[in-house]
Amino acid sequence: MATYRTGIETKFKIENAAKKLFYSKGVESTTYAQIAKKANVDISSIVYHFKSFDNLMLEIKNHLSKDRKLLIKEKINIQYPNNNFAEMILNGVEYRKKMELYAAYPKYYRFYRDVYYKVQHKSAESLIMNMYDKELSLNLDLKQKILYESIITPFQFTVPDFFFSEKVQLNPHEVCDFHVRYILKTLGQTEDFINKHIQTTTEISSNIEITCDNSMNLS
Repeated sequence: MATYRTGIETKFKIENAAKKLFYSKGVESTTYAQIAKKANVDISSIVYHFKSFDNLMLEIKNHLSKDRKLLIKEKINIQYPNNNFAEMILNGVEYRKKMELYAAYPKYYRFYRDVYYKVQHKSAESLIMNMYDKELSLNLDLKQKILYESIITPFQFTVPDFFFSEKVQLNPHEVCDFHVRYILKTLGQTEDFINKHIQTTTEISSNIEITCDNSMNLS
């Protein structure tokens, strides 16, 4: 019988149960009742710990992002034990691996898309619209248009649309490189700096293996 419980262990059980349900069923198809049943707690325990469904999603997403980054840093330290890579390089590798996970695991991508679009979309709305207005003025071919749109509204795409258009084929590395070039150029970095950054992160990333299971700790 489910009971009302407080404490760190209960919070962890709720988060772990919700994470597995969000991944397997999708956010839209997951309810408080299902999470409570899987965690063997009362619904009121979920509300006590997370206040709202949105907060629960966001906390899971933040923990997963932090865990993924730590996992990648650990793997980099194993492959490059004497490394002194700048934080920008480490972030670049993490971003590249994230894109690979999005392309390889549709359910993983769906979870991040749902959290972004349902919880974080409003806070990013003004920035997105400013970028959209700016890029609309450019004369873009189809491939460039798809790449720009992947920056402007990245989580409104389904996985096949995001990485593989029927007319223009894209892969996660190509999308990642475009995003990195766009961001670093916006920050005022030179073309030489950008090329070296992409070359370095590509080389390091190729030596790092990460899967959905060890990234999300679904066991």
